[in-house]
Amino acid sequence: MISKTDNNLLVGASKKTLDMPDDFFPYRSFRGRYFTGQHDELYVRCLYLKSYEAEELLIISMDLGDLGEIDKWQENLSGITGIPADHIFLSVTHNHGAPHVSDDYNQDVVDVEKTSEFGRNVWKSAESAVLDAVKSAVPATACYGTGSCDINVNRNFIRNGKSIMAPNPHGVSDKTVVVLKFDDLDGNTIAYFINYAVHGAVMFDTVSKHGGMLVTGDLPGETCRIIEKRHGNKAVAVFTSGAAGDQIPRYMSHRMVSDGRGSFTRQDAGESGWILLQVQAENLADEAMSAAAGAELMAHGVRIRAAQKKYQVPGQKKTEDPHNVPDNYVFEDEPPVTMPLGVFMIGTAAFVCIPGEPVSSLGRKIQDGLPLKKTVLVTHCNGSLSYISDDYGYEHLAFEAVVSHFKRGQGKKAIIEGAAELLGDLLDR
Repeated sequence: MISKTDNNLLVGASKKTLDMPDDFFPYRSFRGRYFTGQHDELYVRCLYLKSYEAEELLIISMDLGDLGEIDKWQENLSGITGIPADHIFLSVTHNHGAPHVSDDYNQDVVDVEKTSEFGRNVWKSAESAVLDAVKSAVPATACYGTGSCDINVNRNFIRNGKSIMAPNPHGVSDKTVVVLKFDDLDGNTIAYFINYAVHGAVMFDTVSKHGGMLVTGDLPGETCRIIEKRHGNKAVAVFTSGAAGDQIPRYMSHRMVSDGRGSFTRQDAGESGWILLQVQAENLADEAMSAAAGAELMAHGVRIRAAQKKYQVPGQKKTEDPHNVPDNYVFEDEPPVTMPLGVFMIGTAAFVCIPGEPVSSLGRKIQDGLPLKKTVLVTHCNGSLSYISDDYGYEHLAFEAVVSHFKRGQGKKAIIEGAAELLGDLLDR
């Protein structure tokens, strides 16, 4: 039993709603997608850790698709908390049911003024959540566990040697659920940190009875709400995405349906899709809590370390029409892309933070290429740099390859080499 008088890990957590401005709907988001109302609340969730060595770590997760201006975010949050900017990690769940915030890569937001106003509300909520998380920190224990959940599926279906975006149950898919659970010294759960590879897109493009999409936290948001409700809303569940570049929910409301002969038609379950969302979120919540229940208690006096650095990666031109790529498509080089990479360590577990979407097979190769057994990929973290494909995707002209900003093989190389450098520095400290 760890004594309450020992100098333990300090942990605090908080969540705040991301409010829609008055008269927000109807709203046209990225690429003109039309929202007519809101189904459930969006949140920003924060996890704050401070080690016995006084090193601090701030992990933020938002029910959003993307987030830009990361340097500015880190600078501002560092200014109000005193936490070093390179110890602040901003992630999004890559939820496709949220209004847009970032337009860094020509996402074609239609309602620019509403988007800007929503962005200001996001900042206010994040600032409040961060301050509350820091203020609420108490001595705590940390546990690390893993499980497996089969609610994601590969989305690259190969037809006539070429990839189309449709479910491929035989494709590579990592089912691993990683969970960190933090309890106070009386055994009350403060927070969960959950990592799973899936797009937050069960209800993406589904038309509601009101004639448009409804704002929702989708699969990540609902999973967190279920876990939090089971704790009487006294714990915070922080969701982060793994290597989900080619991973979609197994059951989507607006989905591709096969005729069994290689052809697909798109169908929309409409309002019935919310049942699909609920059932899959319950499955993921169940597995996350099961993994947490059997998690391994980390050693007393958990150390925290973190580092971030920007790398230049050879770039390529992305196609403007990824769904109609000719068979003779030629990838063209473009100037290098700046990729900010980050690594934080909690005890012996390392978390590699990537501002993009590596595909599942690539995620595993990255983990295998790094020295620590407990290595977790946190994607959509500290920026949005689109997809990072594997060779298979390039050979079959997959969506993830033709819209990538990174030249073939260079994204993987940069992540492995950059993460190894950062990890090496942290382990040498």
